[in-house]
Amino acid sequence: MLNSKLTDPAYLVVIATQLTRVTKYSESEQILMKVIGQDGRNQDALNVLAFIYEQSGRLKEATNLREKIYVLNPWGADNLYQLALDYMKLNQRTEMYRIKNLLMEFASLTEYGKLAKEKLN
Repeated sequence: MLNSKLTDPAYLVVIATQLTRVTKYSESEQILMKVIGQDGRNQDALNVLAFIYEQSGRLKEATNLREKIYVLNPWGADNLYQLALDYMKLNQRTEMYRIKNLLMEFASLTEYGKLAKEKLN
């Protein structure tokens, strides 16, 4: 039973998330890379890994992952907002506005839409 739990991708993402919360980024990244290697469409794993990259100042890698998440889930307002913030931090204004416009098309009245209007200029 325990062995099967340790190979379950959802369980591994939970472990990686807990490690991330205590800033054990390297250990978490190793687990997430294993999960993503088995299923490159695992949005939970991609999202946690993007967060790790953001916290580690690896914004280019974070934007690559967030763009991949966008392809998998174009309605993820939280992902789009964070992606736009990452582009803003990278001083890639054209990309920031492209993502902001995508977000505003469907989520302008949500929390993320309001934050985008306020912060992404």
